[in-house]
Formats: sequence, C-alpha cells, structure tokens
Amino acid sequence: MNDSLSGRLGGVSAAEAALYLMAFLLQLGMGIMAPVLPEVKDTFGVSTAAVSLTISAYGFARLALDLPAGVFVERLPPFRLFLAGTAIISLGALLGSLATRFELVILARAVMGAGSALCMLTSQYNLSRLSTAENRGRVLGYYQAAMLAGSSFSPAIGGAIAVVAGWRSSFAFCAFTALLAFLSVVLTQRRPLAVSAGQAVRAVRQAGAQTTAPGLLANLLVINCITFAMFFHTSGFVNTFVPLFGDTRFGLDAAAIGLAISLGTVVRFFTSVVGGNLSDRFGRRRVLLPGLALTGTGVLLFSQTGGLTLYLAGIVVMAMGRFGNSLPTTLIIDQTPPRLWGRTLGINRFTGDLGAVLGPLALGWVIDHFELGAAVYVTGALIWIVTVLALVALREAPRGRAAVAGPD
Repeated sequence: MNDSLSGRLGGVSAAEAALYLMAFLLQLGMGIMAPVLPEVKDTFGVSTAAVSLTISAYGFARLALDLPAGVFVERLPPFRLFLAGTAIISLGALLGSLATRFELVILARAVMGAGSALCMLTSQYNLSRLSTAENRGRVLGYYQAAMLAGSSFSPAIGGAIAVVAGWRSSFAFCAFTALLAFLSVVLTQRRPLAVSAGQAVRAVRQAGAQTTAPGLLANLLVINCITFAMFFHTSGFVNTFVPLFGDTRFGLDAAAIGLAISLGTVVRFFTSVVGGNLSDRFGRRRVLLPGLALTGTGVLLFSQTGGLTLYLAGIVVMAMGRFGNSLPTTLIIDQTPPRLWGRTLGINRFTGDLGAVLGPLALGWVIDHFELGAAVYVTGALIWIVTVLALVALREAPRGRAAVAGPD
C-alpha cells in the first residue's frame, strides 16, 4: 500500500491498525456468552445440551455464510462488507438483550454469527493483501492478538454486568461495542486497498508456481483438520465445558467464571503476538506443533482431581499452547495463489466453524449422557490426533516461495 495512504507506526501500517481496532471492539462484546451460560440455562430451565445451542447457533450462522463470504470479499468493496457485518452484529445483540424466550436467544446468537463471518473473512483477506511472506505471521498474529485483547476483557465484563444487572444487560453491552466498531469502519475504511502494479505482477508469477506445487490439496486438507480441532476446542471446550465445569464443581458465579476465562485469553494475547513473529523467523510448522501439543496437555489437566488451582492451571496451559492460533490461516495464504485467497479462506473458515458448531453440541451430549469428565477425553483425543497428523503430514512453503501481495 502507498506510504501516503498507510503511514506506519512501529512497523504497523495505518490500514492494519484500523482493522486491529475494529477486531478489538467487536470481540470486546462478543465474548459475553460463556460466563452467562449457567444463568441463561436457569432462566429458561433448559438442559446442558440445549443451552449449548446458544454457542452452536453462532457458529452455525458463520458456517452458512463462510463460503459465500469467500466470494464476496473478492468482488465487493470491503467498506460495504464491514458496515453490513458490524450492523448485523449490533442488531443481533440488541435482540438478545430483549429476548423473553430461549428461542430468541438462539436466534440472536445466529444473527451475531452472521455478522461476524462477514467481518472476520473480510479482515483476513485484506490483511493477507497487506502482508508479505516475510511478515505475514506477524500481521495475522497481531490481528489474532487484537481480537484476544477484546476477548480478554469481554467475559469478565459480561459476567460482572450479568451479576449486577442480569444476563440481558450483557447482550446490550455487546450491541454497544458493535456500534462503536461500526463507527470505526465509517471513520477508517472508506479508502480502497491499494496494491501496486509491481506487486500484482509478482503475485501472478508466483501463483503459477504455487498452483502446480505437489501435494498442495493434501496439505490444505491437513491445515483444515487442524483448524477444525482448534475451533472445536475453543467453542466446545473453553466456551462450553469450562464454564459448566466451574459452575458444577466449584459453584463459581458468572463473574468468577468470566475472570477465569479472561485469564486464559490474556495469556493467549501474548502468545499470539510471540507466535506470529516466531513463525516468520523459524517457520510455521516449528511453531504450530509444540503449540498443539501444549494445548492437548492443558485439556488433559482437567482429568486430574484437584481444586480451583488445577482448574486455573488447565486454562492457562491451554492458552499458552495457542501461540500457533493464527498459523493455519497463515499457511493457507502462504501456499495458495492470491486469486484464490477469498475462496480458500472461506473454506478454511467453514471448516473451523463446523468445529465451532459441533463442539458444543457434541460435548453437551457427552456431558448429559455420561459425565463431565468424558468431555475432557473426547477433546484431548481430537487435539492429539491432529498434532500427530501435523507432525507426519504437514508441509509448508519453502522460505521465499510464498505469495507476495503486500507492500514493497
């Protein structure tokens, strides 16, 4: 992007910073659901599996829009997509704050998920165009960190608001932060993304080399399996099992659960910043593999008998393992031609959101029909399976061969 348009502060362009700000504002409100799950469950008198639908509905709506959004980002102005996405999130959260029936809560979460799909995919696509092979890990890692910065405060704020004013007020807070994100788009996203002719020529030349790369489709399949497992873990285990475990085993209220989840999110913020930069220096695979192994270890800590200290230790260890959180997306962009970025990102998001949908449903069913601890072994097995798969089959583009579509 032209320096006159972007400007830079500490190596981060103004265009990148605008996307990071929007991501922070959106996530500041979007993480309110996990700590209020027990209160929603008690308000409407529904089962664990039923209340898990509030998490799955969000993922299902994203699932439905991921593939179309992958086409939209290649054809429509990002300004319009961002405006639509933030407005939809705000309207969905407002509906949740007014819900008098459980079905309306599910609908509200679905509407919020639809807006999230548009915003996230458009952001990833634009950041991919702004990045190069040499800094892509950092650029996407910072985006992940911006989302986590918002998420780190969101559960604690949502839980505290729920304790003081009820869970519906937590939804109202989300509507407000989405409105702020809408305003940030109006102020920062009017200019189109500029890519120089020289950058376009280099991208086209490298696209031809990448299209014929051996084993590319198999490698993309492995990456999507990893993404599925990560989303399954976050949505099903962290956002569904962890709150219910804290409520059932330790009698924690929404505020305490929110603080515990926020602790893990703060750790993930720092690991995302570090992980992205390390992947630019040492390679994506070398950073991703130990991260997956550490996440699997953190999950299995919940199988051990112990008190609140072990509960918090499990949250922290899982969070420490997520320093490779943005790397599946980075690997996708590294290995596919720019003309296919929208569609391949859409497929990757679809795979991830499939995990986000199935995670809460599967673990909710397991908890209802077996016991709380059974969810630990299901999730732990999935994480360790994809860890072994990545160790055996994952390949990354040789340094210097990844597509360059960003600034000179």
